[in-house]
Amino acid sequence: FTGDTIWFGADGGYSFLSTLAEDNKLSVRSLEKLEQNIRSRNRRIAVITGHTGWTDDLDFVFAHREEVCAPFMKHYEDPAAPYDGYEEGDDTEEKARSKRLDKVKGTGSMTGRKPDYQNWVPKNMVIGAGAGAGVLLAADITAHLATGSSRTAGGKALCTALTAGTASCAGAAGWLYALHKSFDYNGKRKLAKQITRGVADYVTIPDGGTGLDVGCGSGALTIAVAKRNPNAEMVGCDIWSGAYKAVFTKELCEKNALAEGASNVRFEEGNAIHLPFADESFDAVTSNYVYHNITGQDKQTLLLETLRVLKKGGTFAIHDLMSKARYGNMAAFVQCLKAQGYENVRLIDTTRGCFMNRTEAVLLDLSGSTLLVGRK
Repeated sequence: FTGDTIWFGADGGYSFLSTLAEDNKLSVRSLEKLEQNIRSRNRRIAVITGHTGWTDDLDFVFAHREEVCAPFMKHYEDPAAPYDGYEEGDDTEEKARSKRLDKVKGTGSMTGRKPDYQNWVPKNMVIGAGAGAGVLLAADITAHLATGSSRTAGGKALCTALTAGTASCAGAAGWLYALHKSFDYNGKRKLAKQITRGVADYVTIPDGGTGLDVGCGSGALTIAVAKRNPNAEMVGCDIWSGAYKAVFTKELCEKNALAEGASNVRFEEGNAIHLPFADESFDAVTSNYVYHNITGQDKQTLLLETLRVLKKGGTFAIHDLMSKARYGNMAAFVQCLKAQGYENVRLIDTTRGCFMNRTEAVLLDLSGSTLLVGRK
């Protein structure tokens, strides 16, 4: 809390108003010492001023610390700055973050904004299915009108096929819409949010330790674990490609971390099939609904690859659709881990009221949702 020490202009912080400081040269020297003190801590710090809002961008804070803000010069709407020190109509935290700082930095500083974890069923999938149903419906109506009551056998077959296709596509669109609504982080059900936080509750990292989230997507689980273990660091890795490339990105993860105020996270590119990390690199590993999307790979082999980078004594919590068809005999897999010295290994059926009930799991195509937890 800097109070009347720093004044934010559109292009960064200045020493406070020249007309109000008792000693302008001393103010400049004080800011220099303050910057050294803050940067030496090597922590993410939010700087809150007395009049011009706040930011967590230290380069912005001390951009002009050697200059004194002179009032009665340029109004705040001029990005050349400095601002008119006696025009305080814009001096609110909200405006400082969303208007003034954003104007200069493009996206602006993210802390204080809502994260955007996207949706496991993106809106474009729903729109695509709906558009497909609309096209088929138009074709079906056209075919019926064109052939009339005297349509041939071929015409009847075409009309029947188009009607069936329209119904099928409309049904798919409706189902995808229901999935989208259920998984919406800001919706009523918030199932994705509930699952993410539920999995994070099983991950414990010792102070100073590091955890890994495999297939982090938009960073939701990585950040949830990081916030639950504030004295540890979390690494989220993903290939950010394929069908979700336009939805989930590394940049989105980083923005979400800033929005959540999670400074103890970082994101790296990494493939779950061959993780780019050495053996026993992490104190905890986790993943949520990832491996079932990886085609052509044995799922138990993927689990062993994740456990490879876990340190002895480290904990794991891996949640996925672990049906027998996808994963094989998981009970035998658990026994194999125990035989190798793993402790407290267990399978938790998350469709029995843990995250959802059986009926909801079936309707949302989440049957087989299981959490594998334990200690290496």
